[in-house]
Amino acid sequence: VEVIDGADGRGATFDLTTLFGDQAANVTRTAVLVDDSYLRIEDSVTAHEARDARVRVTFVTPAEVELSDDCIVLRRDGRMLTLKTEGSGVAYRQWPADPKAYDSPLRQYDIPDPEARLCGFEAVVPAGGKAVFVTTVR
Repeated sequence: VEVIDGADGRGATFDLTTLFGDQAANVTRTAVLVDDSYLRIEDSVTAHEARDARVRVTFVTPAEVELSDDCIVLRRDGRMLTLKTEGSGVAYRQWPADPKAYDSPLRQYDIPDPEARLCGFEAVVPAGGKAVFVTTVR
């Protein structure tokens, strides 16, 4: 863990490579609260030389989810948050929160939460390539 505490914000960088086993050669995440006003999350993914790395970043929220071509809008109780990701091949998605659903990132043993909604993005990093995905939450 590398701690970030400076004029640009406060946060940390985490090496997540071991969590992904053989799915990617290297994975890091940096999360920084910038100017005490918004969150910036940077995911760096390096694929193995022999195969692509499929990237799926999921956020869990009780808010209503609206997908557009360039962002995800979350609305609840008259408030709004926008999630916007910059990176190659980003496709915004919403998944079922029911663990029994085919495409849900949840597992069968997870307890269903009727208030939960899952949203985020998917992308593919070509074999031998590296990609950086920067998500801002405002």
